[in-house]
Amino acid sequence: MRFHWLWGLLLVTLGASVWPPERLAAAAGRPEVPAAPATLAACIDRALERSPRLALAHAAARAADTGVDLARSAGGLHAALSGEVRGTTPTPLVQIPGQEPREVIPALDASLGLAIEVPLDVGRRLRSERRAAQAGADAAWARYEQARDQLVFEVVRAYYGVLQADAFRDATAAAVDAAEESRRVTRARVAAGMANDLESQRADTALAKAREQLALAESRAAEARAALATVIGMPGAPVGELQIVFLEPDRIPDPEESIARAQAERPELAAALADLRQAASRLRAADAADRPAWALSGGVKAQRASLIRVPFAATIGLGFTWPFGDHGRADALVDQAEASRDGARSAVADTAAAIELQVQQSVLAIADARSRIDSAMMVRTEAEQALAEAEAAERRGASLPMGTLRARASLAEAVALERASRYALSVAYAAWARSTGATAEVFLTAGPPEG
Repeated sequence: MRFHWLWGLLLVTLGASVWPPERLAAAAGRPEVPAAPATLAACIDRALERSPRLALAHAAARAADTGVDLARSAGGLHAALSGEVRGTTPTPLVQIPGQEPREVIPALDASLGLAIEVPLDVGRRLRSERRAAQAGADAAWARYEQARDQLVFEVVRAYYGVLQADAFRDATAAAVDAAEESRRVTRARVAAGMANDLESQRADTALAKAREQLALAESRAAEARAALATVIGMPGAPVGELQIVFLEPDRIPDPEESIARAQAERPELAAALADLRQAASRLRAADAADRPAWALSGGVKAQRASLIRVPFAATIGLGFTWPFGDHGRADALVDQAEASRDGARSAVADTAAAIELQVQQSVLAIADARSRIDSAMMVRTEAEQALAEAEAAERRGASLPMGTLRARASLAEAVALERASRYALSVAYAAWARSTGATAEVFLTAGPPEG
């Protein structure tokens, strides 16, 4: 009886070793956290599905479309159906000589009418308001595309951040293996009297530094995974090994061609131009607000006949309103609209300049990454040759395994450097696509390349 607790502990230990962590979490009542996608295309799709920022921009665009419908309805035909049943007491009578008194208005009166009004846009105010609403919708949808393109770029950058962190972690792990072997050999040499304690201390220090670098690399890899999980809308989700994919342009883009493409495709510039069109249309609408507003009106009405009424009546008319006494309100609205138009013009110029700078920077980043890839490939080739020579020397007995491990660590570092350069090129290419408005074409139309 004294050892029953030992059996219980053994069963718990065996259960923990047999059941995977997710089943233990489910048994404890904790919800399972789904793993993040492992491919770039899937990560982009997940981000587009879950991003609240993108959902907000989409809702704003749909609301702007509703504003267009409202502006169009203001200039169309307006019809209203009305009816009434009314009782009157006492009933007014009229006496006609030689006849019985007759009701002027029936005691129980009923009527049904249809009224129609058509605004006449003589001053072009309604037309300007419609154009302003349409320009506002164009700007809202351009900002939605801007939010979408920025989200895609952030996913690409976070994805390659994970791949780059993994590459340096692997290279650091290889350096730790080499440092451990170096320390083992050094200690053996000290024990054999072939080395002193100072060499042993140096080997211990080198191993400690390598392990410190490995811990730092693992921490950065974890941070990169957390950043990717957050940007795709799955904070806290585990991120496993990602599929390695390189995004490489066929050639270094031409700066002038890239700038011209950005001016035609960039959603930020499209939004700024739409804002300018909206401001100009609002200015024209404000300028027309103090002019007479004309409208055609008419209608038909069915009613109970009486002494002074016929059963059916029709009307048609032309009316106007002229707000000539507004204490300067119309002038203030015009001044306000002019200021908005001037600000929109400045925003267009500022956006165009910023886009041109971004395009030039992305082209330079692509050229720099290509140069770094060429240098890294040369380093990798030299490291592969050095490893082959070290392995051959070890097979002949002319070298210790430590030399081979060091060569492998150097090769791992060279591979990590080359991959980091290719990842940098991939991010630079994504930045170029973002800066030129080609994000949808590169990443969404056919999807990013895989494998």
